[in-house]
Amino acid sequence: MKHGTTMTTTGARVSLAPRPADTGPGHRLWLAAVCLLAWLGTPCGVAAQTAADRAEAAARGYDGILAAGHFAVAWRLDEASADEIRALLAVTEPLFDRISTIVGPEQTPTEPVFLVLAGYGQAADGSWRFPNVDERGRVILFRYGDGVMSYRQEIAHELVHAFRRHAGYWLSGFLEEGFAEAMAMEVDPDEVGFPRYGYPLTVAAGHLLERGEYLPLADVRARHAEVGRRCQLQAYLERAAFFDYLKRKGGLDALLRLVYRGSAPTDADYVELFGSRFADLVSDWEDTLLSAYRNTQGAAEMAVRFHAEPPIASRPVCAP
Repeated sequence: MKHGTTMTTTGARVSLAPRPADTGPGHRLWLAAVCLLAWLGTPCGVAAQTAADRAEAAARGYDGILAAGHFAVAWRLDEASADEIRALLAVTEPLFDRISTIVGPEQTPTEPVFLVLAGYGQAADGSWRFPNVDERGRVILFRYGDGVMSYRQEIAHELVHAFRRHAGYWLSGFLEEGFAEAMAMEVDPDEVGFPRYGYPLTVAAGHLLERGEYLPLADVRARHAEVGRRCQLQAYLERAAFFDYLKRKGGLDALLRLVYRGSAPTDADYVELFGSRFADLVSDWEDTLLSAYRNTQGAAEMAVRFHAEPPIASRPVCAP
C-alpha cells in the first residue's frame, strides 16, 4: 500500500492520502473530506497513523481520518459534521493531559488514541449502541442527539478506558467501569451525559437507596457481565458512587494503587488501602450515601426531574 505524502505548513503537520482518480464518486468523497479538514482549521490528515489503521479505514469506508495532538479521529461524512469534530477536539487534548497528570507517564498511551465517530446510538431497528473501547484501545463513540456536543458527552469515561487498555490493564468489569466513572468526574466534573446527566451523584445514586431500587453492590460485582448490561442505569450510578466514596475515603492515590496492580483486588487490598473489607466498605458507603441524599436540600424534587429526563425515563429499572 502506498503511503501518504507529508508536507509541513506553518504550525501544522498535514498528511494527505494518495487520492483516487480525479473523476467519479470516490474523488468527490475525497474532496469532501479534504474540504472538511480544511474547514476545521486543525492539524489534520486523511491518512491513518499506521498500516493497520489505513487498512481498516479503507475496509470500513471512512471518509477521513484526522490526526490532531494525541488523537486520530475517523468518521464518515454522513455521521459527523465539522462542528461535531471541532467540539470533540476542543476537549480531548485537555482531558488527555488531565488524565495523564493523574495516572503518570508510565500509564499514558504513547501512540495516538484512535476515535471513531460512528453515528447515532439508536440503530434503524430501534436497538441501542453504546460507547466502548475495544481491545486495541480504540474509542467508539455514538451520537445521542443532534447537538454539536453529542459525541463529546461520554468521552472522559471512555478515555480512561483507553488509557487502561493502552497500559495493558483490564482487571474486571466492575473495577474498570467504576474507576472510569470516578476518574471522569475528577477530570470532567461538568460532564452532562450518562449516567448523571448533570445531576449531583448524591441525588442520582442516593435516590436508588431511598426508593428501594438499589441493587446490592456485591451482586453487581459478582454478576457484573449480566447485571451491568441488563440494569445499566443502576449499575453505573452505584459503581460511580462507590468508587467516588473510595476516592474520598482513601484519597486519589489509594484508588490508583487499587486499580494499578496485577490482579483484581482482594479483601486484603481493600483493608490495606481503605481500612476495611469490601463488604464493610459497602455498608459504610450505603449509610453515607443515604445520609447525604436525605441532607441535600430539594433532593426528592431533583430525583423526580432526573427520572423524567428522556434518556433516563426510557431505561428500565431492575427490581432488587
